[in-house]
Amino acid sequence: MQHTWKLNGSIVVGVDIDCRHNFGWTGRTNRFIFRREVAGTSGQTVMQIKFNGVVLAQQTFTPGDGNNAEKYIDQPPTPFTQNDEFSLDIPQREPSSRNATATVDVTRTGP
Repeated sequence: MQHTWKLNGSIVVGVDIDCRHNFGWTGRTNRFIFRREVAGTSGQTVMQIKFNGVVLAQQTFTPGDGNNAEKYIDQPPTPFTQNDEFSLDIPQREPSSRNATATVDVTRTGP
């Protein structure tokens, strides 16, 4: 199962972009997928998936990554409960960058 945060149009700097997400059951994380469709003109775009307010996965995109850039993070699974929250923060962005997604892929392990 996955949850994807979708940013259509200009990428903006902010916290809890596209709301927080709670799966409502226990599970573990598997993979994080970050995608930025339109590269900016300079600088970098930093995307962070947070787990209860703490950065769990982060990727950085630069104009050199080109358009339609996708990056993955596979790391040891992080268990979560039905009360834990995931969120997306963007502390930095490339000027003129557009359309991005961030996805957390998880496995359900309990109720």
